[in-house]
Amino acid sequence: MKKIVLLLTICLLSMNLVAYGFGKNKIQTEKINWKKIETLHFDIYYPEGSDEFAKIATLLTEEAYYNIKEDLKKPVKNRIPIIFYSSHQDFATTNVISVLLNESVGGFTESGKNRIAIPFDGSYKKLEQIITHELTHAYINELSSNINNLFTLHSLPFWFSEGFPEYKAVGGSDVQNNLVVIDKLLNDGWGKLEEIFGYYAYRLGESFLVYIEEVYGREKVMDLFYALRFQSTSKLAFKKVFGKEFEIIQKNWINFLKKKYYSQYAKFEVPYEILERKTDHKKDGSHINYAPSISPDGSTFLYFSDKNLRTDIYKGSTLDLFENKKIINGESTGKYEEFHFQNNNISWYPKGDKFAFVSKTTEGDKIYVIDSKTNKVLNRFQFPNFDAIYEIDIANSSDKIAFG
Repeated sequence: MKKIVLLLTICLLSMNLVAYGFGKNKIQTEKINWKKIETLHFDIYYPEGSDEFAKIATLLTEEAYYNIKEDLKKPVKNRIPIIFYSSHQDFATTNVISVLLNESVGGFTESGKNRIAIPFDGSYKKLEQIITHELTHAYINELSSNINNLFTLHSLPFWFSEGFPEYKAVGGSDVQNNLVVIDKLLNDGWGKLEEIFGYYAYRLGESFLVYIEEVYGREKVMDLFYALRFQSTSKLAFKKVFGKEFEIIQKNWINFLKKKYYSQYAKFEVPYEILERKTDHKKDGSHINYAPSISPDGSTFLYFSDKNLRTDIYKGSTLDLFENKKIINGESTGKYEEFHFQNNNISWYPKGDKFAFVSKTTEGDKIYVIDSKTNKVLNRFQFPNFDAIYEIDIANSSDKIAFG
């Protein structure tokens, strides 16, 4: 028995070493003074001075609660804490969880105390979607904790555990989600739902549940939710709800999408048939190349790439005069700590002799002006009163910079 206890202790210590041994720390540069609003179902925390935002967030949260309750039927018994941050920078340094959070994380639900944490980036539409998504997670956690016999409860498959909150949040109406589904469909990138994890589980899981609603009715989505919780396998759950095999339903879903989108295929030109591809993530080893910006004379272009696991800025030639090359090392020092993920761009000056972009730094967001020939910093601008700076643009007739 002593050997077993010792072994468990060693394992736990090893886990802690792994968790904190990466060499990065969460640094909170300013103390946040929190205020609290107690609603019928939630304890809502927000930074002092954000009272108007907090009122809107409170209304959105309660509305999302009743939207979820309408489908799941059962009310929650315990109050759910929700923490709103005024910027992604403050959110990234949260102490609610120890994991380091990058720009791609729009919010999370911590299962231990069933707490939700969400940053605000200025878009109330996006905020509403994230609240609904995360609150669905918390709602399910709460329902699960109230079931007496936990041995009858089974974990939801990943495509459903993330697809269902996304389905509740956007329900087939999000253009970006639909574009991902169409791309997978047209490029034969499909796989079985039970084998899909990560980013695609959100997109494809949501698409599949939208299909279930459109073909079988919304109540069948809820029937499937409860069947998956209490049936030992997805196969048994689908057989019980639909009287069909899981694989058959998936094939019908794919056929449904083909009928929906293939009729439009002939109306549009395929990009790689009429345009020359300048980046290829399969060849260069990156996951994503984005936000290209062509120079005023059309000879070169700049873009963000995560080729080396960190997001850097690369330069390429439109005339293939040189290979694409990295010109700015990002996410390696406090100078360029992080580029706002998919909320950033590179803007050229009218003469093409310099360009500008935004970077998160240890001192807040800064706009950097770079010499396009030497890649050296010519100037930098900082605005302490702004929580974040996203896309920028430079006037065609002057050197003035506009940003939002």
